[in-house]
Amino acid sequence: MKRFLLIIMSGMFLASCSGVPLKLNELKEVPKKKEERYTLIYFVGTEHRDIRRAVVLDIEDDAYRFKLTVEDFQYEILQTIDILESLYEAEIFFRHEGTEGYKKSAILSPEGYVVGYELRPMFVKDFMGVEDLMDLSYKLNEKTGEISIKIKLRASLSRIVY
Repeated sequence: MKRFLLIIMSGMFLASCSGVPLKLNELKEVPKKKEERYTLIYFVGTEHRDIRRAVVLDIEDDAYRFKLTVEDFQYEILQTIDILESLYEAEIFFRHEGTEGYKKSAILSPEGYVVGYELRPMFVKDFMGVEDLMDLSYKLNEKTGEISIKIKLRASLSRIVY
């Protein structure tokens, strides 16, 4: 009986970890397609002044939907806005001592189509020791079209008090 339960639990664990990892393509600029609408997802750590921040722009009306299953983070959602407003909101959100702009990446489906954009603040290297503090990854559930997001502070920075 114990062996049977172990097999069942192992299967459930593997199913929860399954998904197709999605790739990122770093961009100099996010394309400004005025006809597209986005859902803006702000991620911030557990405190208002927390330096752990990221923004995901989910393209609306496509076959994919971002699933918010992040631990140790708070998030807010702003729906149905255009790209110019999205970028403006992200710039305000990233204003923090020690930042110098933000990194822009396209989130790509397994077929290479853009399903959204990732924005994360870049810090002055002297301020934190590195420019990029966050580690984000995405997995697509091909059956449901849901993209789960894993977000955390880089392992080398995990001892920093924020």
